[in-house]
Amino acid sequence: MATVVSLESPDTDDARALIEELEGELEPLYPSESRHGYSVDKLLAGGVAFFVLRQDGVPAACGGVELVGREYAEVKRMYVRPRFRGLGLARRILDRLSEHARENGHRLLRLETGLHQKAAIALYESAGFGPIPPFGDYRDDPLSRFFEKRLSEIPYELRPIGRVESPLLDRKSAPKQGDEGAPEAVLVFDREFAEGMRDLAAGEDVLLLTWLDRARRDVQTVHPRGDPKNRERGVFSTRSPDRPNPIGLHRVRIVAVEGLRLRVRDLEAIDGTPILDVKPVLGPIEER
Repeated sequence: MATVVSLESPDTDDARALIEELEGELEPLYPSESRHGYSVDKLLAGGVAFFVLRQDGVPAACGGVELVGREYAEVKRMYVRPRFRGLGLARRILDRLSEHARENGHRLLRLETGLHQKAAIALYESAGFGPIPPFGDYRDDPLSRFFEKRLSEIPYELRPIGRVESPLLDRKSAPKQGDEGAPEAVLVFDREFAEGMRDLAAGEDVLLLTWLDRARRDVQTVHPRGDPKNRERGVFSTRSPDRPNPIGLHRVRIVAVEGLRLRVRDLEAIDGTPILDVKPVLGPIEER
């Protein structure tokens, strides 16, 4: 699936539709005094940079970022349509908002979200945001939560080269390792990387690197295999997906090469996982 994030005015038909859907979800959950989202007019008046994410040309998600003086930038109107949730699109939008803030000289990103937005709160925490008191014009509200994140001085860009297609739709359904019963999956490469695929062949084992976009990034100790009976260990001595930089490493076997699609065995990554790289498995020194 092709994913494109574009900067556009919040008063376009697509942007308005996404914002109206977001408001429709929030209205039953919060009284008006606890809904702080900007209207389209306020987004325009505040000069909020607004981004729309499209999946195969279909508007799927949105988000904005407001530059507040030189002090900080603030996330606005983050939303993913229900049928596109679970694909890592919210993180794609959040990463783009962070990039925009950084490009404009801001090193602090803040946001307000609602108490009942459990998935959003989990996303922000996994992306390195920490809780803070109310900021700016916000006041104490039992239905609001406030977060901020320091943005790195030097951005390190990881550019996905494709996506995983798999019957595994969530972490609960996935085996701990690929050789523990993972179903056959497909690696779908973006067309611009077709040349890099040309010497991959069926029957080969390769090392696949992925970005585990639904992992938590605020975890440094875990019970191996998620079993509390196992002694807690630092994540760098485990294969846990939850870690500061959730890069997945998978040894898979290529079953078939079908244009931009590789059918593989022994892959436990869930559907929609971004692909970062593919490398050969090295044989004996004399064969390299």
